[in-house]
This record gives sequence, C-alpha cells and structure tokens, in this order.
Amino acid sequence: MEDALLQAGHDVVVVIQFAGIDEHRRRFPGLSIHGISNWNDDEEIAKVAQDLPENIEAVATVDEQAVRTAGVLRELLGGLPGLSAEDATAYTDKAVMKDRCNAAGVPVARHRVVHHATEISAVAREIGWPVVVKPRISAATLNTFVVRDDDDLERHLEEGLFDRRLDDPFGRFAAGEMLKSLHERENGFLVEEFLDVSREYFCNFYQYRGETLWASPGHYSNPLIDALTEDLYFMVLPPDGAELREVVALCERATSALGAQTGAVHCEVLRTRDGKLWFGEAGARLPGAGLWNMENTMYGLDGQDILAKLAVDERPEIPLRPLYESLVTINLDPPSGIVRNVTSIEEIEAIDAVVEVDMHLEIGKPVPGALGSLKGAGRIVYQPRDPGAVESEVKELYARLNIQIDQPETLDVGA
Repeated sequence: MEDALLQAGHDVVVVIQFAGIDEHRRRFPGLSIHGISNWNDDEEIAKVAQDLPENIEAVATVDEQAVRTAGVLRELLGGLPGLSAEDATAYTDKAVMKDRCNAAGVPVARHRVVHHATEISAVAREIGWPVVVKPRISAATLNTFVVRDDDDLERHLEEGLFDRRLDDPFGRFAAGEMLKSLHERENGFLVEEFLDVSREYFCNFYQYRGETLWASPGHYSNPLIDALTEDLYFMVLPPDGAELREVVALCERATSALGAQTGAVHCEVLRTRDGKLWFGEAGARLPGAGLWNMENTMYGLDGQDILAKLAVDERPEIPLRPLYESLVTINLDPPSGIVRNVTSIEEIEAIDAVVEVDMHLEIGKPVPGALGSLKGAGRIVYQPRDPGAVESEVKELYARLNIQIDQPETLDVGA
C-alpha cells in the first residue's frame, strides 16, 4: 500500500506494529512512521490518532489485522471515506459476519460462540457432529480444525490444541490476534456446523462505494481446511461461466450485507456435495498467497495504481477482458528441513506454459516457514494445457522441480 500511494504521488504516513518499524524505516527513509503494539486496543488507536498530522485525507490498509483499526481511525479523524468501524468489524469478526449474512438471507453455516472447549459438546448436540472450530478474528486457516465427536474433543484437549499459541515465521503478527490460542480469545471462538464440501471457491473484487467494478472468481484444489496437510494450488477463471456467475452473485449479496466497501474484497464460497452454495467468509483486503499477483497477470492490471486510487476514494478504470483463458498458481509447501536439491529458477522459467516463478528455496538452506495456508517456500504460475486435467499437470510440474529435503530425522546429528 505504501508503494502504491507513493508511486501515485501522495504524501504517506505509516502506522505499523512496533516490531516492523526499523525495517520499514530502512525501506522507506524519510516517511513519518508511527508504532502500535495492539491493533485492537481502541485507547492506543486513539493515542495514535492524536499524533497524526491534522490534514489526513484517507486511511487505507491491505492487512487483515488492521482493517478494523483503519475504520476506527477514519471515525476519529473526522469521518473519512471508507469502511466504518462497525462495518469493518463485520468484515473481520466471523461471528458478526455470519450473523449479518444470515439476517440478510445469505446461506452460512450454523454457528455459536463459546469461550472454552468444554462448551463444544453442548453446541454439537444442537447442530450435530462433527463441528468446525475456528477463531472469530484470524486468517489463513489458523487454529481452524474439525472436531468429530466427544472422543476427538477429549484427545484435542489432552494434546493442548485449544491452548496452542502459534509461531510467527513471517514476523507480521505480534500486534494482532492471529497467534493467540483459542482459549486466550477474550470474545470467545466459533463452533460451526461442518459442511461436507466438494469444492471451495474464491472471488476477489474491486469495489467502489459498494459497486462491483471487477470480479475474479476461481477455485482451490481442495477445501482450505485441508491446506495444512495437502499441497495447495488455485485456479483463476473468467467470471462468465454459469457456475462462477452463481459464485459471484452470492458474494455480492454477502458484501452488500457486510457494508458498502471501497477497495479490495476477498471472499470464499463452499459448494457441498448436494450442490448447494454456502457463503464462507470475506475480508476487506487483497487476497493472499500469490492470488493478487496472478490476477494482475491474468488481466494485465496495474494493481498498485488501482489500490492507490481506491485508497483515496477515486474510481479506477479496470480492464475486464482476461489475457489468459485460465491461470494456476502452485504454492510450494515442502516438509521442513534443509534443501538438498531444487531445479534452478532459470530452468523452471524455461518450462513450457510457466508464466511466473517466485522461488525461495535455496540449496543448503532451511525451508522457509509456513503459517496455516500462508506458505513461504515460493510459488509457480502456469497456464494449464487442459483446464480439466489440472491436478495431473500440477503433479507433473511439481515432479520437474526435483525438490529434495533433508528432514531433521534424516540429518547426521553428529556431523
């Protein structure tokens, strides 16, 4: 966002978690940068607002953790354009989100808020086993898992799953809720009806004051709740097929219920095996995991220019005709360990149909960390030869990467 606004010629003031200030000052010398220790502390947000210049004209973010913070700042700074704090809460608190959607007739999974794992059995007796457990405020499937019955619940309790704090390999989440265990959440966590999902879709929007300017749908290789244990790829497609038009329409109904938005919106939709579509979640932000980059390539977009215009409440002109029939991104997720071998970037780029390569695996160095569905090893974008045979094409391409990892149990400890 800083890059986008600076390139567009705007003066920029940055608010960032304290842990990132030094790196940000090195990256953006000369900018006014303010630290914050907790994105969700309204008193601290108010103190930050007092330290900001008086001539702030817009507040914008692409960080899920700071969406509500931005809404609070807009109100404290005189009612600037963009999501209000209330609507920003609807986009970030999954309980509020689903309540709003349900009230608007948008189909969502039944859900209840609990404060301790011992309350789960009572909810499951009401809505049925199995159930999905997830934080109210989070992203990337963090601390999200299925509990199948009372015995499974007891195992999870004994293993300390509800008291598990997450590591932060990317150094991005110290000021938010993302790393907290479920039992540490003051506002509780969600117990949700388990849906037997056959396909999980995404749809990304650019919207201006609630009007959809551009929509880009597609689907994941498998439901994201499985992304922690399976390799993940995702496929972006033009929005003109009947199946995807239905997905786009459901997301538009949901975003209308959540609040008129100017900016990027990322939605997820579930199709169950009986053919019914369910709205999953939405974020008032860009998609992660390389999706944004792939969509910029798919449509030939200047994504930073679009971001900058929407950030200051300007309506951008966005090309609607895709340059490719479809694109696929493979998220690389090898096991942890030391990289023994990987095909060079030059060789990967030379493979027919490969469009982009973003590789972070280096021979002799550890595999970069992962957090939920956020993978740090890299990604490959390619144009499928046969959209109906993507799974086999992905396996073929992955094999050509020749990734070999020395895992901890195979390393010579005495060496």
